[in-house]
Amino acid sequence: MKLFVGILCAISLSIGGHNLLFTNLLECNNQSDRTCGNSNSVSPVLDKGDRLPSFEVTDLASGETISNESMLGSYYLIYFWSMSCGICHREMPYLNDMYEKFRDDNFTILSITVARNQKEVHKHLQENGLTGWHNTFIPPDQEVVRDINEAFGIRGVPHKVLVSPEGEILHVSNGYTGREMKEKYAALIR
Repeated sequence: MKLFVGILCAISLSIGGHNLLFTNLLECNNQSDRTCGNSNSVSPVLDKGDRLPSFEVTDLASGETISNESMLGSYYLIYFWSMSCGICHREMPYLNDMYEKFRDDNFTILSITVARNQKEVHKHLQENGLTGWHNTFIPPDQEVVRDINEAFGIRGVPHKVLVSPEGEILHVSNGYTGREMKEKYAALIR
């Protein structure tokens, strides 16, 4: 399985030769906070101990290509969120705190944002000091969103996947975890 995402979302994802279509993140982009990512269940597609699917994304600010291969050697959190998701915005201060706490321990964050306006996303990230890590942008009308949902088992946003330096899944969660996220991940980041 290979996933390619760019700023303009030139992408292909296939598993077993089939293009995958899914709607979770698209639907979540149009739902209220109550239904958007309110489950803290583990993804049936990715689970602790699994290898992360192959992917490539383009960093929103630098244009740098980020992939599962380039991230090897670091702990990282893949954070899926949407501009229209209020609980995602409420969780971001905890995300920033976690980044500040662990960044010297070989930890970073890769946020994958679904929104209609790339400039709005960039402005939001700048204004809220969420620029220390890699951020990507995907328009919600792109098929890539459905493909990402399938590959990463996203049931709603925020959706988090903590990855070891070896590329192994350490933890997967959906929904708001806030303060508990930092405490849970402290025990997993060695």
